[in-house]
Amino acid sequence: DADVRVEAARKGPKDDDEAKPIFDEALKAHDAKNFDLSIRQFKFIYYAMPKKPMGVVSAYNIACGYALTGKKEHALDWLEISIAGGYQDYKHMREDKDLDPLRGERRYKKLFADK
Repeated sequence: DADVRVEAARKGPKDDDEAKPIFDEALKAHDAKNFDLSIRQFKFIYYAMPKKPMGVVSAYNIACGYALTGKKEHALDWLEISIAGGYQDYKHMREDKDLDPLRGERRYKKLFADK
């Protein structure tokens, strides 16, 4: 991730208006199952603005992309990052098909134990 972090620090979006077109492209890539591209674009947004809502949602979408590629540990790491950043839509997380590959994982269950 070092290259994406450096790029985001140098020329990443500063606010939601700048991030929106990148976010939309990342969603299109995700929907097209081009997860390498979508994960990279979402990381670009996240590393540029990790404490802003679009950065937090990007972290969640990174988790989804990793879950769908079978990279469960990475997916759980990013799911934890998104929750720690303030992503609180537990109903959506429980219903999101993208996270289905994680449902049997102990870390996943622990995240939702008291929610």
